[in-house]
Amino acid sequence: PRWRAVWMLQALALAVVYSLVDEVHQAFVPNRTSSLTDSAIDSLGAAVSQAVIYLRHLKLTRFGMLR
Repeated sequence: PRWRAVWMLQALALAVVYSLVDEVHQAFVPNRTSSLTDSAIDSLGAAVSQAVIYLRHLKLTRFGMLR
């Protein structure tokens, strides 16, 4: 399937929400700490992965490897 911006934004939003929920969960687990910095790092990783996927899509489209 073709790349869609909506899919990218949905995946990114899901990753951000999941990382925040994970941090809330960690706040209730003994010997674990909750950190918004950790959530931000997770979200940044999701954003970088989406950027890599988008750049790959652009490259494949430019060279006519996608229909």
